[in-house]
Amino acid sequence: MLVIAPTHRWAASGTALLVLGALALPGYLALRPALAAVSNSSIAPLLLVYGLLFALYLAGARLILRGGLGKTTFAAALSLALVYRVVLVPSAPTLSGDPYRYVWDARLLTHHISPYQYPPNTAPLRFLRDAAIYPYTGYHDVPTLYPPGAQGLFALTYLVAPDNVVAVKIMLLLCEGVAAAGLLVLLRARGQDPARLLLYLWNPLPILEIAGDGHIDAAAAAAIVWALVLLNARRPALAGAFIGLAALFKLFPLVLLGALDWRRDLRWAAPAAIGVVLLGYAPFVLAGARPGGYLGSYVADQDYNQLLYLPSHLASSPVLRHILHALPLAGLLVVLGVLVWLRQHGKIDTTQAALTSLGAVILFSPSLFPWYLLTLLPLLTLLVPADLWRRTMSRRTAGDFMHRWSTGRGLALYRGLLIFSGTIVLSYLLFEQTVPQWSVGIIEYAPVYLVILLTTAPGLLRLPRTMPSPPHT
Repeated sequence: MLVIAPTHRWAASGTALLVLGALALPGYLALRPALAAVSNSSIAPLLLVYGLLFALYLAGARLILRGGLGKTTFAAALSLALVYRVVLVPSAPTLSGDPYRYVWDARLLTHHISPYQYPPNTAPLRFLRDAAIYPYTGYHDVPTLYPPGAQGLFALTYLVAPDNVVAVKIMLLLCEGVAAAGLLVLLRARGQDPARLLLYLWNPLPILEIAGDGHIDAAAAAAIVWALVLLNARRPALAGAFIGLAALFKLFPLVLLGALDWRRDLRWAAPAAIGVVLLGYAPFVLAGARPGGYLGSYVADQDYNQLLYLPSHLASSPVLRHILHALPLAGLLVVLGVLVWLRQHGKIDTTQAALTSLGAVILFSPSLFPWYLLTLLPLLTLLVPADLWRRTMSRRTAGDFMHRWSTGRGLALYRGLLIFSGTIVLSYLLFEQTVPQWSVGIIEYAPVYLVILLTTAPGLLRLPRTMPSPPHT
């Protein structure tokens, strides 16, 4: 029987990985016409191409997690990740009007007008409307909802390249590069294989949503990653400042404060985070603007999280509708409270608490779009189990869930979130009026929960008669 030496086996894995990467390149080239077809209300080509790319990604992820990739293979894989992005950058955003709204907000700022003050369709802004940007901004009857940090990044990009959505995507790709650099620092500090960085860089979702469409979530992700880098370096005040910066791009990263060690880090991080947020909002508040913009109505009105919020929109009674709408938000508060308790009692570490907190906010949000996952995918790179498909619970460890969580071995949660980065693009089916809304929620979420169930149920069904006592510390 032929026995392959470990070095030969690693070389074979590296070769197979690059073959998969090469096979994905035509897929990204095919994404460009698929994205163009979206503007003609044809979503099927995009979903087909993305599905094939995600299948290739999952196969590559298994090879990456085996470890042992050589420097040459790693460098070649990084080059392919860059090529994938370069291929999509010139394409016009078609999946959302967000990049056009970024340009519109920056146009207002450069004319000394607060984007929180006027909706785009109001009379005072008539002189700024054009045929290239304004028609695609969306939400013409409401002011912006993007926080001040995002507005600053929009304005900076506008000063470099006015009225250019491609320039917006390039700026956000630079933010993604900052996040990737932080991930590399974290992987080395945690003693993990640097090749795990490819779990993020090869994932089709950030490639599609940053290089293909362009979303400010990439900037928030960069700030979150560097907050963790600084926490790992025992710099809690600076880490708090970066959490505040992340909140100035997307407000919800403030929940990361609950993931910190309250006795060691929070007393330094919380004032820094809150201080940065207040400094960001101060210029708009002093100018008399309402910096919340459309945010409150956006959270209340959106119903794109089909699994949790569709029942509230089907209810006939207004009272029942409000109750059903509030239940998931109440569930979110409970989950966040449990995570805080787990973190403060040392059951999970900061990175695990951060990822789970962000995931909980996103999964419980009334509005759930694919690009929302961009803030947690970098952290998933650090925590996804080495064996993607191994059963999570065994008879020996079924009663010791907290121990397995704290050591990060084979967790179904992280595996499910990884699968979700593939299925969440099915939410774009909501834009096709012929597809029932309830069915989108099922096909989008079912694979995620099925993966979690199949990897936890076998052990749960064989619980030992006597639960093992927790180890003494």
